[in-house]
Amino acid sequence: MRCVGASGHKAERSSARSRPHRLRMALQWLLLGLVALIALLTAAAALYDATSRPSVAVPPPDAHGHEVQTGDVRTRYEQWGRHGPVLVMIPGFVESSFVWRRVGPMLGRRFRVYALDVRGFGYTTHRAPYTLDADTAQLAAFLTALHLDAAHGSRPVLVGHSSGAAIAANLARQRPGAVAGVVFADGDGTSAGAGPGWVHGLIVDPYFTAVLRLALRHPIVIRAVWNSVCGPYCPPLTGTELDGWRRPLEVPGAEGALKAIVEAPLIGLSPRELATIRVPAAVLRGAGDPALTASQARSIAGWVRAREIVTVPRARHLPMISNPHRFAADMTAIARSLAGRTAAGPSAA
Repeated sequence: MRCVGASGHKAERSSARSRPHRLRMALQWLLLGLVALIALLTAAAALYDATSRPSVAVPPPDAHGHEVQTGDVRTRYEQWGRHGPVLVMIPGFVESSFVWRRVGPMLGRRFRVYALDVRGFGYTTHRAPYTLDADTAQLAAFLTALHLDAAHGSRPVLVGHSSGAAIAANLARQRPGAVAGVVFADGDGTSAGAGPGWVHGLIVDPYFTAVLRLALRHPIVIRAVWNSVCGPYCPPLTGTELDGWRRPLEVPGAEGALKAIVEAPLIGLSPRELATIRVPAAVLRGAGDPALTASQARSIAGWVRAREIVTVPRARHLPMISNPHRFAADMTAIARSLAGRTAAGPSAA
């Protein structure tokens, strides 16, 4: 039998009291360390932001490039082909007309193809507001400025990729007489089809700016996104391909525009609004595109009464890049079908 004296009991009680005290002290030091680390990271990010401002100049238009005044912005666009019906290609989030460069020349053999940079992206003027209404107004002004409207005997087929589908759909909804048809390419025209809603949570400066600049300067991050979005059938993201995606995000005004776009609600229409579209429509998607699944494609086809859902094999979210020949062939058939239904009158649509 073990006997414990009064001094032993006091030592045990003192030790028991000291354990919570030591734990509180450890937690306090841990908290102070975290605060100091956050302060250090914030200061480092702010310093990096202040000393690494983008200075990449806007390049002049290439052989197929042009510029035109469209309302309050000057729009950069690419053009291929001089004869045939008109196709107007609208790129999606963080995309420019560069996304169409593989299929533009192919489609230009049978169509007059125009691919514009939406305000806020590419080399079009970076000027707010970055809203669906402003994007739609730019597209309408673009058609008018280039005489691609009904007043000049032209009714283009609009091809909207990803979030660009919302812009094409909105103009078709507002001005059905100006449009021969609309193609939802890897986008359903809703805000859900414009991108993930959680992106708003990424806008915390100075971290957002610092992370964006680091990602643009170190292609490993861009290549990881590219491989995920484009898939294994896309060309390596090097040289001209890398510069074509990265440079539009580094020109003056692009950084602030991207931040404002991501901070704002994602553009898109509701299913009820999409159901009011009365022009012929079609849906096209990459077979492995997680952003527009087969089920979602059927939904949008039902909303807009699309007769065609075309699936491009060997493709994810960028079928015009991963499988350009198949994309061009499918788009040719779709555009002819839509134009034929328009010519046949409202009952055909």
